[in-house]
Amino acid sequence: MLKIGLIGAGFIGQTHSDVYTLLRQVKPVRVVAVADSDRERAANIARMHGANVYTRPEDLIADSEVAAVDICLPTHLHAYYTIKALRSGKPVFVEKPAVLNAEEAAAVVQCMRETRQPAMGGMCIRYWAAYTWLRDAILEERYGKLKFFATRRLSKTPNWGYENWYQDPQKSGGALLDLLIHDIDYVRWILGEPSEIVARGDINQLTALLTWADGTRAQIEGGWDYPDSFPFIMSYRAKFDKATVIFENTAVTVYADDGRNYQPNIWQHLPDVPRIARQIRELNGYYAVLNAFVDHLLEATPIRRANLTESIASVQLTLNIADILNGAAVTVT
Repeated sequence: MLKIGLIGAGFIGQTHSDVYTLLRQVKPVRVVAVADSDRERAANIARMHGANVYTRPEDLIADSEVAAVDICLPTHLHAYYTIKALRSGKPVFVEKPAVLNAEEAAAVVQCMRETRQPAMGGMCIRYWAAYTWLRDAILEERYGKLKFFATRRLSKTPNWGYENWYQDPQKSGGALLDLLIHDIDYVRWILGEPSEIVARGDINQLTALLTWADGTRAQIEGGWDYPDSFPFIMSYRAKFDKATVIFENTAVTVYADDGRNYQPNIWQHLPDVPRIARQIRELNGYYAVLNAFVDHLLEATPIRRANLTESIASVQLTLNIADILNGAAVTVT
């Protein structure tokens, strides 16, 4: 039995709890401890799992029953508790972004080298059905070569965080690091490191144009400077030699150059568990990424797709974009 300690009982902590509730139906995994500074909030999640309740993450990490730690805290606390858990000899899953700045990145990387514990970042878009389907289409050149890729990720102003931490760039990094890290990480995953970056705007509303050595371009647009009535928007547009593919929130449509258009089956990469298939699709990449983390630990296999080193590399690219927005000259390597 893999015993998980969940740190953080906010929105994403509750989402992870929902995933573990499903996973324990099909795998030997269980949440045995929950920590949050709000004891009542921690207790509400713990009650669903029969788990211990803590108000201090340090106490959860020290719990001998906890075999692995899942960190769902505000961003400025990620590095500190990642290092604390790794140095306690426990594998870590940490939500995105893994770190807030270059200094934290260096400290976490050094800790990983020294402890050699498994560590995974919460880059769920690498597991999101519409995005894994698109990566396959790109690698297989299903519609010819990819020529241009555009993403959009927009949200109302996040005013729901503990002590309004999202609005403090020293704690969140703004929309660029908290929200657009998903799309920046995804283009790194499908295309590698860009050779040129142009960015305009600020950390809460921006557009970035990335170019690769082979001429492929990607535009990343997004922000969270919108009113409470504004809907969440997640979309992409991929222009291939022989088709254009559009994704908007839930549906992917292929517009082929021969005049056909159709919606492909995008669900083949999600785990196939018929009795909970609907719930898995609703949780989508949140389920798939934690399912992968659990499998890696149960099977003692290396974490590759979203290991913490990869997550930190995507933060570094995001920080480069932030520097460009601030007028710095950045050399992309």
